[in-house]
Amino acid sequence: MTRTSHTVGHATLPLRLLQRDERYLLCLGNIYGLPTSGRTYAIERDRILMEVLPRAPPEGAGWTCKKLEYETCMFEIKATHGRILFTVHTDDADCIVEDERDAKEFLRVMNSMFSVAGNPGIKVVDVGVMLGAHRTTLEKNGVRLVKLDQSAKIEEYWTQYEDQRKKKPPASPYPIGDMHPILDNDGKVVGVTDDEAATVLARGFKKLTGISK
Repeated sequence: MTRTSHTVGHATLPLRLLQRDERYLLCLGNIYGLPTSGRTYAIERDRILMEVLPRAPPEGAGWTCKKLEYETCMFEIKATHGRILFTVHTDDADCIVEDERDAKEFLRVMNSMFSVAGNPGIKVVDVGVMLGAHRTTLEKNGVRLVKLDQSAKIEEYWTQYEDQRKKKPPASPYPIGDMHPILDNDGKVVGVTDDEAATVLARGFKKLTGISK
């Protein structure tokens, strides 16, 4: 899905520009990259699903949509021929339909609702991959099982950071018992120069730390 929400702010004009009445500038801009963008987008996304979706299908279809009480990232859509369970993380979504006849209409409606400036509103990708995780579905004795793994992503980073690997793996990702480094009044680590910090960051420290959690 494509992010469509915008952030709205105001700025007071300099005093010399005021003529008796106070004036404001209304600033509209894309929210992508702001700390609150995910939350703001989710509010607008939910509004579209709850309010626009029921009016989107062909007249008389009578589709309904509700957010599940205990799984707030999942929606239950009652379509023409059956239910659609729709789970979403910001703008990455996964769903399953009870009746395949509803799938084509559901994708058409979603693509239309989230379209911006004539661009496709959604992109359908490999059903075996979701947020970097590979999904394998199988049935055993009538029970459907789903296996999730991220082996491809691990192999990618293992190759990318080959020059930083050691012959003997560490016992833990971080030395046990180490305290947080001492920071100065500017929030910089004491004893680490700007050049050293830039070098470590350029080698992908943040990225590598994130995937090792």
